[in-house]
Amino acid sequence: MKSNRFRLLTILALVAVMSLTLAACGGKEEPTPTPEPPVAVDTPVPPPPTDTPEPPPPTDTPVPPTETPEPEPEVGADFVPFESAEGGFTLRYPDGWFTDDLLGFAIFASAEELLDAPDPGEEGGVAMVIAGNSSEFEGDDPVAMLETTAAEMDISEDAKIIEGPMAITINGQDAATAVIQGTSASGTPLSAFLTIIVNGDRAVVVVAATPSETEKEFRPQFEAMTASIEVGEPTESVVETPDLPPSEGILLYGDSATGTVPVDGSSAWEFIGLEGEAIDIVVRPQTDDLDVVVDLLDETGASVLDFEIDDSFGAEELRNFVLPSSGTYVILLRGFAGSSGAYDLVLSEAGSATGSVEGVIGYGDLMAGSILSAEGATWTFTGKAGDFVDITVYPFDEFDLVVDVLDAGGVSLLDEGPVDDSFDTEFVRILRLPETGEYTIAITGYEGEIGDYEVSLDLSNGGQPGSIVFAFDTLEADETEGHAFPFTALSGEVVTFQVDPVFELDVVIGVYNDETGELLEEVDSYTGFEEMVFVVPEDGNYYFLVSRFEETAGDYDATLLGSNLVIFELAIGDGVIGRFSDDGIISYIYRGTAGDKLVVTAENNDELDVVLEIEDLDGNVLLQVDDNASGGTETLTYEFTEDMIVYIDVMEFFNEPGQFLLFMDAE
Repeated sequence: MKSNRFRLLTILALVAVMSLTLAACGGKEEPTPTPEPPVAVDTPVPPPPTDTPEPPPPTDTPVPPTETPEPEPEVGADFVPFESAEGGFTLRYPDGWFTDDLLGFAIFASAEELLDAPDPGEEGGVAMVIAGNSSEFEGDDPVAMLETTAAEMDISEDAKIIEGPMAITINGQDAATAVIQGTSASGTPLSAFLTIIVNGDRAVVVVAATPSETEKEFRPQFEAMTASIEVGEPTESVVETPDLPPSEGILLYGDSATGTVPVDGSSAWEFIGLEGEAIDIVVRPQTDDLDVVVDLLDETGASVLDFEIDDSFGAEELRNFVLPSSGTYVILLRGFAGSSGAYDLVLSEAGSATGSVEGVIGYGDLMAGSILSAEGATWTFTGKAGDFVDITVYPFDEFDLVVDVLDAGGVSLLDEGPVDDSFDTEFVRILRLPETGEYTIAITGYEGEIGDYEVSLDLSNGGQPGSIVFAFDTLEADETEGHAFPFTALSGEVVTFQVDPVFELDVVIGVYNDETGELLEEVDSYTGFEEMVFVVPEDGNYYFLVSRFEETAGDYDATLLGSNLVIFELAIGDGVIGRFSDDGIISYIYRGTAGDKLVVTAENNDELDVVLEIEDLDGNVLLQVDDNASGGTETLTYEFTEDMIVYIDVMEFFNEPGQFLLFMDAE
């Protein structure tokens, strides 16, 4: 099957022309007034002729015969007839040219390969004719319509009308014509000839183009073709689309578009396809309010799908769908239960698109994308040395993703290589950027799979003052109660808990009110990484609980994130990334046992003057350490003489903001 790029490009241009210009219009030439006959006057009688002398007899000198030049063949003499039954027009075109006709849109080219040329008019001669109902279009002045059309055709940035627009008559039909010159994207000077012909309820637009250097050769043929056009009613019915919302536009394969589904309404886009073509349609809501429903209609307004597509609350996709017939299709979008909002739409030939750089992503962004080939896609971002970042990639419809993070030299920042921990969402958590510069998030489908996704990027813990606590443990096969991670927080605080288990372990995480024992929330979304974002309902004490699902067992890493107003309980072996605000203090809880010797070490790389102290629950300072100046490491060692709960306070002597590392150990 031939490539359709040329056909679709030209259809788009011509439909745009029609939508802007065609209308039932006047423009007839004014009839030339018939002059009044002159008044008769007396004419003098001429005198009689005089005697004319006889001519001399001919001499014997022969007279050479006069050569009569052969007349040039009339342009159009060798033309052959053409009729578009669906377009309702006839014309004549040069014998030996090639043509194609689809739904009243006809292409004529001086060479066969030009029917599929990606850029019409850059070689040879190409003429395009499209018909429609004049009542559907605005305006009634052919000259004004051509001026608007020439501007909207976007032949090139330097395109200009060099002849016309001029009102004319073609075979008794109102018409207007103009000549346009410009330069193609590849630098070829072009000449284009635009004509509009209106006959009652029907209208035809003609666009013909050729390189300017061959204008002298092809212009007479274009003019003769246009002069032969007769517009009438279609003899084969083109079914009109039933009552639908106005089209947002016409899409070509590979196009993306944005739009909005109105409340209790719908949004529509059109494209032209050929029987047997396989297509992909992907629609991604851009607002949380929109649950989009997708349908695909043929020219009669009937759905060509078995059911509307509404598989999720996120992206909806139609993959590798084979078009049942040639014609115009409508992609119809509506919101489930009257929902509304913005969306992105991508139309492509199935398997034809390639991976590409999707764009730039910043901290706090959630971006949508598609993997359409094994090459995958990439997002770039700029970070500062020492930033800790979180990256989450959410696939749709069981799409198995692989995620990597690369530095400016293309080297992975991930110690264990690309992340592919599950068949669902992939997480990169608390990744420290080694230097200031540009980084790349590389997303591919496992074994070349294709599909849609959303990717988010943020500073770990939102970059806010507070703590990121790292812990690890093991859930044994005989454990029944799980492991608790207590914290104290004020109402409205957001506390995040993340658990990354080994492959053999499927964990369940919940959050409980420590005072009542009530389970407030529970999560078991994946077989791998689990995450809960908990909004504290009221001031109080709470704890996260990690337990195992069914018979699974194994090791896991846990991460807790909260602001400087959240007090986490720490244990031996825990590590903390802390960030001071300008009040320069963050507190933690530790449960000491008589005879234990606790070692707390604080490091910083922001030239902070860190102070460590331990105090009891009554606010009595048990020990304080500030042995080094700014930038130094502080170590506090404290031996418990009794079982007790204490606060570990980490302070900045000058109340300066900045970042520190804290390690919990024992002698």
